[in-house]
Amino acid sequence: MADLKKDFRLVALTNTNMIHEKVWKVKYKDTLSVFEQIFSSPHMGTRKPESTAYQMVLDNLNIKAEQALFLDDNPENTKGAERVGIDAILVRSQMQMREDLIVRID
Repeated sequence: MADLKKDFRLVALTNTNMIHEKVWKVKYKDTLSVFEQIFSSPHMGTRKPESTAYQMVLDNLNIKAEQALFLDDNPENTKGAERVGIDAILVRSQMQMREDLIVRID
């Protein structure tokens, strides 16, 4: 992720709740530091795979759907991203994700 951050904006979009968020923000602080911003469903009033969740992220980043790539391990969430025009990778393993990323960003 740190290598990707050199050339790309990295953000996270998470379906969570306030109780869990308080824990992971502290427990995974170092890991999460690669993200420019973390978009969290309780603060957004919407959640994946609702189109409004992805659109809010795009609007906040001031980018078009064609400029984004979404990764998730849930097929419903990748389909949700694709419905708003975002290219998506369904993550099934770390190796597969890396291979798909190489194809998309080269």
